[in-house]
Amino acid sequence: MEQEKKNKQELQEEQKPILLNDLLGFSEEEMSRTRVKFNTYNGETDPLTLLMEGDKALKERLHRNWLYHVGERDNLKNADIAICLVKIKGNYWLLTTVDDFKKDENGEYTGIPKVEYEQYFGRTIIEYALTGRTIVRHFDRYAAELKVRQILPGKYDNDDFPGYDNVKL
Repeated sequence: MEQEKKNKQELQEEQKPILLNDLLGFSEEEMSRTRVKFNTYNGETDPLTLLMEGDKALKERLHRNWLYHVGERDNLKNADIAICLVKIKGNYWLLTTVDDFKKDENGEYTGIPKVEYEQYFGRTIIEYALTGRTIVRHFDRYAAELKVRQILPGKYDNDDFPGYDNVKL
């Protein structure tokens, strides 16, 4: 009985979730300079729709207007790395970019995707229960809650498999 308990505990320890930072490998210092933007339907436009339409201009608009829109409250100050997540459904988010960014002379933010993470863009599904109204979060404070749910073999296409029990041949 004691051995069975020990085996169960070892199995639970082995099954720790993979976190987003396990993929990114950011140092503590990089994490402190990183912000995560959770993009959701704003009452007019769904960012997932912009992403799914496939038009390069729309994708650029997603990143320029959604990721770097700060309004009166500049949640990106004191940071230079941005992670963009787009809501899929429930507590699931799609990683769309990880950018190095800066503020230009006009006070606008511009970013350049970090090439080393491009293989994960549009393929990595993150699980996170967004609570509260703040949609820009400090990565170092929330990194332990951003769980990698799945890395898809190709780009996310919003075509969920209904399960074998629901397929009629």
